[in-house]
Parts: sequence; C-alpha cells; structure tokens
Amino acid sequence: VSVTVISPDSVPFESILGPQVGRLFQRVHESNGVTFKLGQKLKQVSGENAVSSVTTDSGEELPADLVVIGIGVKPVTDYLQQIKLNPDDSSVPVDEYLQVSEGLYAAGDIATFPDWRSEETVRIEHWQLAAQHGRVAARNMLNQQVPFRGVPFFWTGQFNLKLRYVGHAKQWDEVVIDGDLEDIKNPKFLAFYCQGDRVAAVAGINRDADIAMISELMRLGKMLGADAVREPIDWQSKC
Repeated sequence: VSVTVISPDSVPFESILGPQVGRLFQRVHESNGVTFKLGQKLKQVSGENAVSSVTTDSGEELPADLVVIGIGVKPVTDYLQQIKLNPDDSSVPVDEYLQVSEGLYAAGDIATFPDWRSEETVRIEHWQLAAQHGRVAARNMLNQQVPFRGVPFFWTGQFNLKLRYVGHAKQWDEVVIDGDLEDIKNPKFLAFYCQGDRVAAVAGINRDADIAMISELMRLGKMLGADAVREPIDWQSKC
C-alpha cells in the first residue's frame, strides 16, 4: 500500500531517539516507499460514509482510504476517590514500593514512580515495565518491602531494523554514537543518551549482546559514565 506519514516533528521519533537515529529510520521508511510530510499537522478528514482525503494545516490535500491517528493516551483514573492524582496527566503517584497509601498499590501505565537511577519521578508506558511493576507490587502486598529497581526496556521492529532500548531518558545533553548509522540495510550501532556524566538510556541495532550487558550494568548500578562511552568498549568483559 501507499503510505504517507504526517507529523509536526522535523524528524521521526526525534523526541524519543534523537535526530540521528530518527533520520536513520526515516531513510529506511523512505527506501521502502513511505512518504513523510513533516512539520505539518492533520487539519481535516473528508469523505462521505468513508474517508476519501485528508488536509494538512498547510492546506495540502492528500487522497486517503484509511487514516490511522496517533494522539496519545491518558490514564483512566477518574474512578478513583480520595487519591491525589498527578495534575499533569492524572496518573497515580506511588513511592519506591509502588504504594499509593496503606494497603493500596498501583503499577504500569497509570503509576508515576521514583526512578532510582535518576532520582526523578517518571511515568513509562511500556508493557514490559508494567510486568516488572506487577511483580514488585505483589511482593510488597505480601509485606516483603522490596523497592522497585527495574530497568525499563523496549524494542521496535520496522522493516529490516530491530532496535533495542534500555533505560529511560526524557531529555539529554548529548547523544554519543558508537558505530555506523549510514548503512540503512545493515546499521550497527549503540546510541548513548547522556545527562551530564550519566548515561540515562542506550539504544542499539545489531548490538543485542551489548545491550543485554548494558542492561545488567544498569540494574547493578555499575553503568559507565558519559566520558567512558566516547571510546569503544568491550561490553562483554564488563559483567
């Protein structure tokens, strides 16, 4: 099928992966026939009984048989009573034990929790993290007093690329690249998202074993700093 992506971003996935990795994915999609209309928003969907076209805020009209709209999600928490919700996104604040209040716990997408690595409060919409949360919350319901020390992880498969991402970075000072992002058929790299001297997250393609070692170092609190990752590292020897 013919696919056109309309996005207000200047580069796909820029807010999550940064411009360098985002441009790699854009080139891969374009090489497979996907067209991008960046820096634009969807203004109107037209058609009688079925969609026939869409119009962007720049006034461009595009024919369409099917429209998929990604507008984000909001936690459904308005049924909760006597709980002070996060005013920014209606999420449920929890402590390091995923406890809301005495005898009450929250996990997964609705929970804003303290990130033990960054000491910031975060809410992460990954199914894998929800599973980590659930296990820890269950143990604490059994009075085991286990603080949450999981490391977030997600992956995406797009055409021939399989990207793995470990850690969490809402923002960063710089992205350090180890490897090659130019070969769209077989890229091989690690991207380190650094905040000061701390590596907050790492994304990679065709470096799965290294990502596994990095994840373990993060879990152990032994991840190397930003200065160290500027040089090639044998990650297999670090665990």
